[in-house]
Amino acid sequence: MISVSSVIATIVAGIGLFITYNENNERLITDRFSKSVEQLGNDKLEIRLGGIYSLERISKDSAKDYWTVMEVLTAFVREHAKVTPKTTEKQNTSSSQKIIEKTASTQTSIDLEQNIPISTDIQAVLTVIQRRKRSFGYGEDNPLDLRDTNLQGARLDSANLRGALLVDANLRGALLVDTNLQGAYLDSANLQGASLVDAKMEKAEYTDKSTSPETCGGYFKNYPCPTIFPPDFDPKAAGMVLKK
Repeated sequence: MISVSSVIATIVAGIGLFITYNENNERLITDRFSKSVEQLGNDKLEIRLGGIYSLERISKDSAKDYWTVMEVLTAFVREHAKVTPKTTEKQNTSSSQKIIEKTASTQTSIDLEQNIPISTDIQAVLTVIQRRKRSFGYGEDNPLDLRDTNLQGARLDSANLRGALLVDANLRGALLVDTNLQGAYLDSANLQGASLVDAKMEKAEYTDKSTSPETCGGYFKNYPCPTIFPPDFDPKAAGMVLKK
């Protein structure tokens, strides 16, 4: 006959093993995370790719670390695929006049940067984003931050970019077929030549030539700061919201 003391001892031992397992698992994930982040800074493409896909695996294995992984990956894109137009301003002029005078030099720089396609490792990050099951408001408390990024020619078809921050992003020629862009911020973004077939864009924000100089100067890099769409695309018909 099993005594009460034996049962208690077994339970205590089981709890101890469970705690030890969790501690070891946490330590393992921390080690994997540190190594993966270190790989992102490596000069060799194949090692950076290994780090990216290792982080994707961690995001699936550890719910607690999921958003941290997304923040690291989107920060990697912002740092290594950024649009950074150079601007010049005259001194002792009104703020509105300064905004207008920046236009020519800013647009020239943007045009140069838009001719640079995304690299293999940046596309790898976008593929991870494309494959994830969560989205803003549905498992993610914050939107993906991809502001000021050069995503020219990116493959993001069927990706869930609900609420994503894509302000000033270069999405020229991007594949956005069946992509969920509901509530996304596309102010001053360039979607020229992008494929938007069946894209969901309700309540996504955009700008046009009527957007005020104050708004353009306060949030974006040039004036005027219209979102550039493919020919014949009607943002109002798509349910988008104009930022004045």
